[in-house]
Amino acid sequence: DNIIDTVETVTTKVKVDELWEAETQDQVIRSLLEMIDRSADVVDLMGRPGSATIRENIALFVDKVDLRTSLHVSLKISDTSNLYSTELVIQEATDEKLQADTGIGIYLPTSIRSKAVKDIDRVWFSVFKTDRLFLSNETSEPGMVLACNESCQVTGQIVGIGIGKNYGNITDLEEDVRIQFTPPPGVLFNPSASCVYWNVTSSWWSNKGVTTVWDRQKNRVTCKTNHLTNFAVLMNVGNVEVLGVHVTALQSITIIGGVVSIVCLFLTVVGLAKFKCLRKTPTNQIHISLSFTLMMGLIFLLVGLDNWTENTMVCTVFAVLIHYFYLSAISWGTQVWCVYRLMDNA
Repeated sequence: DNIIDTVETVTTKVKVDELWEAETQDQVIRSLLEMIDRSADVVDLMGRPGSATIRENIALFVDKVDLRTSLHVSLKISDTSNLYSTELVIQEATDEKLQADTGIGIYLPTSIRSKAVKDIDRVWFSVFKTDRLFLSNETSEPGMVLACNESCQVTGQIVGIGIGKNYGNITDLEEDVRIQFTPPPGVLFNPSASCVYWNVTSSWWSNKGVTTVWDRQKNRVTCKTNHLTNFAVLMNVGNVEVLGVHVTALQSITIIGGVVSIVCLFLTVVGLAKFKCLRKTPTNQIHISLSFTLMMGLIFLLVGLDNWTENTMVCTVFAVLIHYFYLSAISWGTQVWCVYRLMDNA
């Protein structure tokens, strides 16, 4: 608990520049990460199946397991504002399908046993809410090719996985460990999402030996890896692609709203133009012109929304007409303001 409390204090109260200076001079952060790994092995599990130490920004779970069978692990996080709601569920894997509606899902294969140098008596998981302990001059390892660019950021939680006293020895697995990340509410993964792990030696995010599988429909990213360490998802936050279901909803709202506006503007034009006593009034003439230009602008906008983008000439004509009618609407709106000022000063 003391180590976790120390990490929590460092995460919440120490400034980033101070953390970076401490890491540069004394490798303090690297030492803290190693202490978390080693502290999991000294947790006393005598008489109990597991242990959970949870703080706002970090959680450490240790559970008795011998990995004679493959395991499904679920780290359920119902409230992403802190980690107090995190719940660990471990069960025997009947298939390779991961289920993680919230938080993180992990599949641990039995092939881990063949790579363990020391006996396996426990498995542990560390969860970090932020990337404050993962500092580097660059987002990722030099020369590493990512789907995202320089605006990559860690999206969601960071999870660390370890087996007993086998520090850094679980590598080159015959069967991949799979980690499924579900983003926090309101966050959508996009094609730039890349699974990475933290290289403690070089202090870089790296994707060597890690494969990314993006499930667009379920808004999940699954990382396949042949070793164990700290994992996260880097994503280009400046290049967010809206998922299909949301695209349909937004298009429907746009079309329905546009059609209702066109009908109302049309009725306004007809109502004012039909009666001679109304259309003779200068203010109503301006009102008719303003409504007409807004209506035509909306018509060209809705008609050309998706249908003409592939034809450059037609797209250019539609763009010119839309700009023309909306500039006209602004001009007529200015006329309304001028008339109002004249009437106010009269």
